Amino acid sequence: MIIDETTDITEDGKIRVIFEKEYEHGVFKDALYFTQEEYALHSEIEIENMKQQRYDNWVVVVAEMSNQPDPVEAENIKKQRYDNWVKNITEMSTPPVEDVVV
Repeated sequence: MIIDETTDITEDGKIRVIFEKEYEHGVFKDALYFTQEEYALHSEIEIENMKQQRYDNWVVVVAEMSNQPDPVEAENIKKQRYDNWVKNITEMSTPPVEDVVV
């Protein structure tokens, strides 16, 4: 649902379509920029589809980011993997006791 929309002309002559869309955690805000010629070529439905596509793309990015571990957890995982690697290297380079000649 579009809750607010403003269309204006920027200083460089571009048409700016500002829009907002509510979502479960707040409000998504964005803008589309067109030359006057480009804007004239698009119907309202096409512009609404462009807005929806921008929102849908943003939702995908936010979802991917929320699947990432928190930075402290990620650092702990990296440290644990490194410690395991060092342990494995150490164990592989230490000859078995029966192979040691005294």
